[in-house]
Amino acid sequence: MDGENKHAREHTLTFTRTTWTDRVRAFAPYLPKETPLFAAVTASFWGVAEVLSEIDGQALSLQNLAAPALVTAFSASFYKAVQKYRTQIAEPLLSESKVSQSIHRRGKSGWQFALAFQMLNERTENSDMALQRIENGAHFAAPIHYDEDEYIAWIKRRPEALIRLIRSVAVQCTSELPSVLANPLDADFLIKLKDSVSQLSSLYEITVEFELQSRAVCPPERFETANEMTFGWSSPIRDGIREFLFILKQLSEIDPKATGQSGIPLPTFSIQFNPPPNIDSFIREIERAVD
Repeated sequence: MDGENKHAREHTLTFTRTTWTDRVRAFAPYLPKETPLFAAVTASFWGVAEVLSEIDGQALSLQNLAAPALVTAFSASFYKAVQKYRTQIAEPLLSESKVSQSIHRRGKSGWQFALAFQMLNERTENSDMALQRIENGAHFAAPIHYDEDEYIAWIKRRPEALIRLIRSVAVQCTSELPSVLANPLDADFLIKLKDSVSQLSSLYEITVEFELQSRAVCPPERFETANEMTFGWSSPIRDGIREFLFILKQLSEIDPKATGQSGIPLPTFSIQFNPPPNIDSFIREIERAVD
C-alpha cells in the first residue's frame, strides 16, 4: 500500500518458555487438595491389612504397617494431583481446540506464536476454502439485481470498500496482534490474544462476503466488463493473511538461545498488501461505461 496507506511498525518480541521449576510451582497447590484421598487410602489400606492379619492369625505391628500404608496413600494422591494438573485448562482456552490447549500447557519457547498460529489458522481455514470455491465457481452465489442507478452507486464504492478492508487487515497484522504477542507475560494475555485473533478472522469473513458479492451481483450489460474486473480483488487480503500465518509459524520455530550463541541475528519479517493491479483499468472502464 502506498502513500498515506503505508503502515510501518516495529515490535520487540519476548520469547518465554515454561521451565521445570515453573511446572513444580504450578503443580504445588494441587497436592494438598488430595489430602482427603490420602486419608481415605491410608484408612482403607489399614483396614484391609487388619482383616488379612486376622485371617492369617498374625498381628501386624504399627511399624510394619505404617510405611506401606503411607507410601500407597501418597502415590495415589500424587497420581491424582498430576492428572488434575495435566487436565487443567486456562479459562480463555476452554472453547479452543485440544491442540491449542496443548501448546499453552507445554509452554515451549515461542509458544505464544505457535498458539496464535493455531488459533488463527483454525478460524480462517473455512474462509480460505470458501474463497477457493468462489474462485473455482463451486460456491453458490444467489443473484442480486440492482436497477442501473443503484448498480452504478454500488460499483463505484467497491474500490473504497476494498482499500478500507485491506487497511484494517494490514493494521491487525502489523500492529494490533503483534503488540499483543509482544507481551506474553501480561495477566490478560490469553484474553487479548483470543479477541485479536477473532477480530482478524472476522475481517477475513468480511473478505469472503466482499468477493462473493462481486460474483452475485448481476450488472447491466454495459458494465459486465467492469464487474468482471472486480473478481479476485480479495487476493491481496488472502495473500497477506497467509503470509502472516507463515511469519507466526517461523517465529514459533525460532530457538533464541541457539540463535544468540551462533551470533546470527533474529530474522526480520514484513508483509506487503498490494492493491489489485487492474484498479486504474477498472476506473477507466467505469468512466467509459457511464459516458
